[in-house]
Amino acid sequence: MFHQTFNAIFISDLHLGYKVTNKEKLFKFIKEVKTKKLFLVGDIIHRQCKIDDYELEEFINLLNAKDCEVIFITGNHELHKKEMPNAIKNINFLNNYIYMGISKRVYIAHGHCYDTKDDFLKFLKYIDKRVQIKNKNSTIKRVIKKQLYKILKFMAKIFLHSSFRKYMVLKAIKNRCNVVICGHFHKKNSAKVYNTEYYNCGDWIENCSFVAENTNGNFKLLKL
Repeated sequence: MFHQTFNAIFISDLHLGYKVTNKEKLFKFIKEVKTKKLFLVGDIIHRQCKIDDYELEEFINLLNAKDCEVIFITGNHELHKKEMPNAIKNINFLNNYIYMGISKRVYIAHGHCYDTKDDFLKFLKYIDKRVQIKNKNSTIKRVIKKQLYKILKFMAKIFLHSSFRKYMVLKAIKNRCNVVICGHFHKKNSAKVYNTEYYNCGDWIENCSFVAENTNGNFKLLKL
C-alpha cells in the first residue's frame, strides 16, 4: 500500500461497530502502513457498539501487533466509559495531546469540545431533542429522527466547518503549536489559518482519509 515509512499517522472517526464502515480497508491499512507513531484521534468506536463486539477486539489485537506507539484521543463517542465494549475499557484515552514532531509542535484533539461553544449547533440539537410523536415506539418516529439527524449533520458540515476550523486553530495557538490535527466533522480538510496548519483527518465511513507526517517533518492529508 505504502512503500515509505512515516514518522506519524493520524486517523479519526473509525466508528467501529457501526453498520456502515470500511472495516476491510481500515484493517488492511493499519496492518500494512509503516509508522513510528499512530494517533487515533477520537470516535474510534461507535456509541452503540455491542459490549462484546468481535470487530473491535480484532482491531485492538491488530494494534497490539503493530511495532509502533499508539496514542488514543477521546472523542464524543468515548465519553461514557462505563458503556464501552470490554475490549477498550482498559485503554487510557487522553482528552488532547501535544506532539513534538520533527520540526513542528502539534496540537491534537478530536474537536467535540466545540459543540458546547456554537449557538447554532446547540439550536440544531435542541430541535432534534424536541421532536416528539405520541407513540414513542412508532416506526414513524424512528424514521423521522433518523432523517432529521442526517439533515442536521449535513447542515453542520456545510455551515459550521469554517467556524470549527478557526476554533481549533485558536486552541493550537493558545498551546503554542503551529499545527492542529482533529476530526469530529467527518470532513477531510487542510488549510492554513493565522499562519497555523490545520488538518481534519476526515473519517473511515466515507473518506478513508488520514494525515501523515513524513520523515522530513512535513504533514499531508491523504486518502486511500
